[in-house]
Amino acid sequence: MKREGNKLSGVPETMLIPLWCKARETEMPKGIIEDRKSVEIIAQIDYDFSRFQGAEVSHFSVVTRTEIIDEMVRAYLKDQPEGTVINLGSGLDTRCTRLDNGKMRWIDIDLPEGIETREKFFHEHERLRFVRKSVLDYSWMKETPREGVLLIAEGLLMYFEEREVKGLLRRLCDDFRSSEIVLETLDPIVARNTGRHDSISKIDSKVELKWGIKSARELASWHPRLQFVDEVYLLDRHKDRLRPWLRLSAKIPRIRKIARISRYRIG
Repeated sequence: MKREGNKLSGVPETMLIPLWCKARETEMPKGIIEDRKSVEIIAQIDYDFSRFQGAEVSHFSVVTRTEIIDEMVRAYLKDQPEGTVINLGSGLDTRCTRLDNGKMRWIDIDLPEGIETREKFFHEHERLRFVRKSVLDYSWMKETPREGVLLIAEGLLMYFEEREVKGLLRRLCDDFRSSEIVLETLDPIVARNTGRHDSISKIDSKVELKWGIKSARELASWHPRLQFVDEVYLLDRHKDRLRPWLRLSAKIPRIRKIARISRYRIG
């Protein structure tokens, strides 16, 4: 099988990190998640993934956030089996195949170079569409349903400036109705230490984390129609998998909440 060369640079290169984490977890005994599609994709990309060996915090974070968001998507599809999921900054996420109930509609939105890579491993059909635009190019909203949908922003918002995050969330609230949003957010401590990040610091591109927030509840104050529903802290899960120093640090309230998946409702 011909291996695909890596043409990704900048933020799009970071899509290879969660891919590696999920493939590695899948091949571990009693893994938190099973993602055979990621294993298949890894085998076809000509990239030195060995550079991520030892990135244990990233590995734990990615597989745990995957588990949590999977649960939230399943809950949405249980309530709305023919609903639409819009994946913002989809990268090489495989959820569109792993959670497919045969009825849902799925829309992946990413930069043109990201979708170009995605098309090598996924194919559009009547229930799966790709939109080749930055999520900050709000014209993508004209190409999607805007009522009763589930929007996901995983591994995305931390690469934007706060003004860009605010602009995006406010525009989502202006344009969408009776919908839900699932967001991954990080504490500003993480954003201030990109150079020490155990995986981002190892990619070829120079990438900076730009935004974090101490409390995801604060986002609900950004728009009157945005309602905070709940959140799950990554460090509350699978504590047996944490290194002793991180398990101990997680007893500090701010560290416990350093990474979380939050759910909101657009009224």
